[in-house]
Order: sequence, then structure tokens, then C-alpha cells
Amino acid sequence: MALLCTCLFSAVNTAYAQTEENTITDFNEKKSKGPDFNGDGFDDLAVGATGERFSGGIANGAVTLLFGGAGQKFTDSVILHQGLINIEGSNEPYDRFGSRTTHGDFNGDGLDDLLISAPQKDIDGKKNTGMVWVLEGAKEGMGVVTLAKAFDLTDFIDVSLINESDNWGEMLTTGDFNGDEFEDAAISAPNSDWRGRNNAGLVVVLYGSEDGFVTSNSSILTQTTPGMPGASQEGDRWGASLTSGDFNKDGFFDLVIGAPGENYGSQTSVGALTVIYGGEEGLTTRNTQRFHQNSPKVPDRNEENDQWGSVLTSGDFNQDAIDDLIVGTPNESSGSTPMSGSVTILYGSENGITSQKSKRLHQGSFGMQDSIEAFDRWGSVLTIGDFNGDLKDDLAIGTPAEGIGNLLRSGAITILYGSNIGLTGLGSSTIHQNNPGLNLNAQNADHWGDSLGALDINGDGKSELVVGASSKSIGTQFDSGIISLFWGTDQGIIPEFSRYLDQNITGIPDDNKSTDYWGRLGTSAELTLQRPATGLITPSGVNVVILAELPNYSSVLKAYIVRTPCGRAVRVYGGTPVNDIQIVIDPGHGGIDGGAGYYGLREHSVNLSVAEAFQEELTIRGINSFLVRTSNYHIPLSSRGLIADHVQAKAMISIHHNAPKIASSRHPGTEAFIQSNSANSARLGTLVYESVYEALDQFSWI
Repeated sequence: MALLCTCLFSAVNTAYAQTEENTITDFNEKKSKGPDFNGDGFDDLAVGATGERFSGGIANGAVTLLFGGAGQKFTDSVILHQGLINIEGSNEPYDRFGSRTTHGDFNGDGLDDLLISAPQKDIDGKKNTGMVWVLEGAKEGMGVVTLAKAFDLTDFIDVSLINESDNWGEMLTTGDFNGDEFEDAAISAPNSDWRGRNNAGLVVVLYGSEDGFVTSNSSILTQTTPGMPGASQEGDRWGASLTSGDFNKDGFFDLVIGAPGENYGSQTSVGALTVIYGGEEGLTTRNTQRFHQNSPKVPDRNEENDQWGSVLTSGDFNQDAIDDLIVGTPNESSGSTPMSGSVTILYGSENGITSQKSKRLHQGSFGMQDSIEAFDRWGSVLTIGDFNGDLKDDLAIGTPAEGIGNLLRSGAITILYGSNIGLTGLGSSTIHQNNPGLNLNAQNADHWGDSLGALDINGDGKSELVVGASSKSIGTQFDSGIISLFWGTDQGIIPEFSRYLDQNITGIPDDNKSTDYWGRLGTSAELTLQRPATGLITPSGVNVVILAELPNYSSVLKAYIVRTPCGRAVRVYGGTPVNDIQIVIDPGHGGIDGGAGYYGLREHSVNLSVAEAFQEELTIRGINSFLVRTSNYHIPLSSRGLIADHVQAKAMISIHHNAPKIASSRHPGTEAFIQSNSANSARLGTLVYESVYEALDQFSWI
């Protein structure tokens, strides 16, 4: 008898005597400060876990709040998700709550408030339209006594203009755009099919008030807004990146909007950005600017698929009390080296953003402690902070696609320090997981540095650097995620002054689980939430899952990093990818675990034969399936169930056989076997049966 069983900145304005020194000091402290949600004077850290699951769900998502303090023990940490009574919505599959987080004092009470997005949240039956939540800061502890406000696009535009996969909330930024001492927020939907143009993009601006955000105090920005330079076109993805800062020293924050899909002439996806200046009326199109790499004095030139402006951040790197703009272009090539990546620096002035004295930096720039390499995509993750306490902002650059020695995509970070002449490669440092003082045991496809954050957790006036690796595995907890916390020092960021954190650390709520993807930090990176949901049949016939597809210009065979049946991340060449997998079939046992036996017949062999026959039947019925194993080899239990989660299957069926004779059944269907003398077994068996039945109910013929 076959058995079936189912195996996811707060800135309250303060009066100062306006000397030039005080102006610069106040400006830089404000810019470099992180969020303080409970008003204790220490910055707090929000960490997203987009794969976190609740009540049997998958990729529901959560946010962990780690409260700063002199003791650095995070004892009052909390976990936020949609299952809490103060957060609207329910934990639904693939919501990925916590994909983006940012902060600001939106109601002027002196406490930072937390803005959380789930750009893949379904709204009114439309998939992936997106939702955001605002949790007000509270001295008693955020998430305990505060009721979150929730917003979606139906609060701002007509339902007829909302489409599936608008992904509102894909990017967030905050700042006081109208100078009323309440911080405001810009929230983008870069995939919005605005006015019938696919993926043209839009941005919603919410203005703060004593009541926080209210829908009546908002505006919609698109490239069709009167006075906006450029035109709203298909594939622009206007709003895929956002940042804010005071780029003209007028006391109002300004907004920069990136459009990496912008075309120029016949060249596609060259990228562009729009600078919209703030004032007493808020953000208006008066004096708005548009830049691309063919703009006068902007370094380099427009090239197809550069996607200039994919990542943005801002800070005062030369201590002139005016913000400067950083433009990350990870797709940029240097000479014949494809997609090595670069950053462009456009300096602020009293007349706004200027291309005068702008510069382009890459890993081969003078003084840089690294070299240009193909497909590193340097510049794909950016954050700013004052890591050495000199009141000049510094830039941290994450390169999750960087390799170390023979390891592929293990990840690295680069630190560039501010100076009187701005950012240069001089004095820079490059850090990776195997640096002495870290020793994090780098592996293929760790993607260390896939998000970054900067904040002053211990209150010493220097920014700590937080490095996320949301897909790093811990033992047999695959893709559970970690963060590395580097303390700011007078010498800047030093590997020896760092701390390792994961969800099993004392004081951090929850625990490490496979596919948690814990480690999403703010808005520092392009939005990549998970591994590709793809299986691979290797040339040798072994079924594996793809962790990353490698760009390969030197071979006719495609290259992949895959997870082997024993859980290792390795590179393979060639093979057949399998997408849209609905059912994963697990032929139980195998290898050293042969299972039951009867007169020389071993269970592992029977299970595989039944699994192959079952797969044939599924194929006939037009259902994509994937075998956990394809011959007689051992697979740990920790790997088996993860395969189904990884490929986002609707069901997993594990096939087993018993050796002793069992009474025949005349009724086909699903059965659960229990220990007849155990109440706990009976209870568990009932729960298993109900879960299996619910999963398989999608297939009426089972």
C-alpha cells in the first residue's frame, strides 16, 4: 500500500545659532541618523524576512525590530507581521511583508515611525498590486501598543487604473518636502501600466501631519504630470529607485526618481533620473531636472541596457551642507568587461544638482582596493553613514555578485570615505566574509551584501554598518539569512570590530528556518526577494534546484549555481531548467537509507518506480512535476521538503511502502496511517490527512 504524506529618519527641527559650522554639523547629523522608534536616544534596526511563514503559510513575510542601546543585547526586540491584531491584513502566500522598510517622523511627535511595504500583496483580487503600512513610534515599544495605518493604490487612484503586478511599495523614501516639520514619504509603483503604457511607473507622495498620513494630503506623480520632463513610455519603470535630500540648501527636501528602463533614441534601457525640488507647496515640477549619461558633463555615455539609475542614495560627502547624489549602475561595463558596475556622483549646489565636477567610480578607479571583474555588478547596493565620526558622509557599496577566490557570488562590500573633495578611491576598503575577524565561511551564492543599512545603535556618534545576506544558509537551514554588524570607529569600518547576528541569537525573536530570507535592510538595493523558483535536470540526470543563473560569455553551455541533493552549493554547466512546477514527488529513502525490504525487494526502488509512473500520469494530464531524486542516492530530510518550497510547488507528495501485509482497501484516495494505541498519533494523523487533502483538492481527480 502506497502512503501519501505532505512534507515556508527622524528629524525634529531644532533652533541653532546659524553659524556655518553649526549648519554643517546639524545637517550631517540629521542625514546620518537612523531611526529611533522608542525615543531612547539609540537608533533601532528593522530587518525584513520576506520568506517568513505563519500558520502553515509560505513567504508571508515579517519584520524584526532590534532596539538599540548601550548594552547592545536587543532584549526588547519584537517581530511584526500581518497576523498581529494591530496590523491590517492577513498572512497570505507570497505577500513578502517587509520587502522594503524606511522611517520618518510623520506625525511630529519626536519619535520615528516605521514604513513597511509588501509590493507583492494582492488587493481586491488583483495580484501583486502592493500595500504599505505605517506604525507610529511609541515609548512603550512599537508593535505592542500602536495601531498601524494601511494604504494601497485604491486610496489614491481609480480602481480602473490599477493593474496586477503594479508592485506599489517596491521603493520608498522619506523627507520633509514642504518644510512643515512633518516628514513625508514617496512610494513608487514602477510597474504601473499608467494610462495604458505597460510598466511606465508612478509615484505616490504622502505628506505628514499631526495625524500622520491621510489620503487627502497626497499627490500622484508620473511622467505625464504637467511640467515633468521626459515622457511616460512603456518599460520606463519610473520609480524603480528613489532617494531624497536637500540638493540646493533651501531647507526643503527634494526627490530623485530613477527610471532604469528609459530609452534614448534607438537605445533601449539606457536609464535616466528626474530631480523634483521641494518647497512650501511640496513637490512641484518647477525647476525639475532630468539627467542621463548623455547629459552635458555627466561621465560616460548612454549605452543599451546600462539601466543608469537602477539604485540611488544621497549624502553630504564633502561637508558643504548640501546633499550629493549617488547613482548606482550595476549593469555598466568597463571597456570589454561586461556588467562590472559603477557609481556616478552628482554634487549638490545652491542651484541644485549639477553635473559640474561629477565623477564616475568603479572597482578599477585609483586607490580602490579591488579590480574590475565581469558581472560583479558593483553598485547594486548602496547606503550612507558617518562611519568614522568626522561629520562627512561615507558610502558603502554592496556587491553580492562578487566572487572570492574560487567561490562564486559569495559577496563583498566596499567602503568609500567622505573628504573635503568628496568621494574618491583613496582610503577605501573592501571586505568579504573570509576576512580575518569575520570568518563567516563564505559559500557559493551567499550573496553577502545583498542589502545594507547604517545607523548609530550604541549612541557614540558614529554610524554602524549593517550588512545583510538574506540567502545565506546556516547549517541545514537553507536560505535562512544573517546580518553582520560593523561598529563605527575613529578609523571607520574594521572587520575585527563586528558582530554576527541571526534569528537564533539570544534576544532576537523567532528562530532560523529555511527560506526565511532574514536580512532585508531598508531600501538599499534592487528588489530581489528570493532564489529563482526553478528546478534543473543536470546533464547527468540528477534533479537539483537553481540558486543563481550565471552569465556566461565564454561557453556555449549555460552555467548555474545549484543546491545538490546533499545541500551543497556548486556550479554546473548545462542541463534543462524546469519552471512552473506544481507538484514535487519525493520517492522516499535512497542510498544508505534503503527503507523496508521484502525478499530482496527494497523500498527505495519501489518508491522510485511508483514516482516515475506517477510523474508520467501527471504529464499526460498537463501538470508539471519534479522528482526529488532520480536514482538510488541519499537525500537528507532537510533537503527534500525545501525543494518543494524552493520551486513554489502547490503540493509535495512523498511515496513510501510498508513491508508487512496490510488489509486491502476498496476505496481509492488519500490515507493516513497512525498508531492505533496512541492518541497523539491519531491527532497528528488527522492533521496530516487534512493538510494533504486540502493541498490535493486543487486536483479533482486525486
